Amino acid sequence: MPSSTNLAEISDTFTRLLRLDVDERRKAELNERKLMEASTRYLERLQQHGSGSERTVVRRILDNPRDYQDWEREHGRLIHRITALRRPGLQLRALASTACSLVHRRALFDYLCVRGLRGALRHRLVMHFHGGGYVHSMAREHGNYLRSSSSLYCVEHIVNSFYSWETFQLALQQYVDLYSKYFHSYCNTVIGPQSPDDAPRPDLAQLKRQVIDRRRELLERVQAD
Repeated sequence: MPSSTNLAEISDTFTRLLRLDVDERRKAELNERKLMEASTRYLERLQQHGSGSERTVVRRILDNPRDYQDWEREHGRLIHRITALRRPGLQLRALASTACSLVHRRALFDYLCVRGLRGALRHRLVMHFHGGGYVHSMAREHGNYLRSSSSLYCVEHIVNSFYSWETFQLALQQYVDLYSKYFHSYCNTVIGPQSPDDAPRPDLAQLKRQVIDRRRELLERVQAD
């Protein structure tokens, strides 16, 4: 008859094997093809039932074959890096990190739209971030905005559909708000004050530290939630 020690070892081994089996089945379920299909279906749903801004962005991607191919290739690389990770916790952390990066990538064009910059001010700001020609840089930023926004919609959908992280949208929105405040403040310093009544510039170094801290908190919530 096996000893109690042997029984414990057998139980531990069985538990580890069961956990590995569950992880492998989950990994198989969340393969690259499935998440890409879920992403495309979600964009199609947003095209019909999303908010005004969502429909505008998604239609530019889905209605133009070249833009769609560019998004599909770029989004596929993001999904591949996520599904290549073994554990759900690591996948969630990668999804959260990816969401932050997408927020950064679309920030410049978003600022141009919010401020409604035209002429010399827009040229000055775009050239501050790019070394190439102005027209090419604007086209590049517009494409970044469309693809990054579309992928961000999909990342939020993937987290909500395939993972248990109820506070993700709220935590991400808090990060978006803080990063926008930092980035808009930075851009305001680049173009300079536009009137004597412009509000005093906030402390950019302090805002940047807050952004870094908020991103770290967002990633740490993967384990807490």
